[in-house]
Amino acid sequence: MLQEQKQTSRRPLHPSASLMTPEQCAEFLGIKINTLYVMKSQGRIPYRKVGHLLRFDFDEIVEWTKDKEK
Repeated sequence: MLQEQKQTSRRPLHPSASLMTPEQCAEFLGIKINTLYVMKSQGRIPYRKVGHLLRFDFDEIVEWTKDKEK
């Protein structure tokens, strides 16, 4: 009974599960990490700060790449 309660009280994955680290984002885009940091500092790529950590939302990056293809 106690185990059943624990299983039902589990929370769904946090929305940040779709957030990528700079390393993951650079690899996804096929660019060097330094290029990604330059693009970020120039405001050329969408990013988020989670506390003091830099993260890139996967869905935003996909949309951003689609906009760049036009």
